[in-house]
Amino acid sequence: MKRVLVVLSIMTLAGPAFAAPVKGSDGPAPPTEAQQRALDRKAKEDEKAYKDALDRIPTSTKKQDPWDKMR
Repeated sequence: MKRVLVVLSIMTLAGPAFAAPVKGSDGPAPPTEAQQRALDRKAKEDEKAYKDALDRIPTSTKKQDPWDKMR
């Protein structure tokens, strides 16, 4: 029983070591030129859609007062 507990505790402590990054790994490879163009195009489309959505929000002429009905 003692051996089982010792083995389990060692396995528990050694578990995070498997999640450690591999030495020499700098992360994902940089995108290719075609991928970068696609990402840039997507970013421009998203920015245009965001600005269009902001333009569709109606502007309020009266001042917003959350306590208006309470007074």
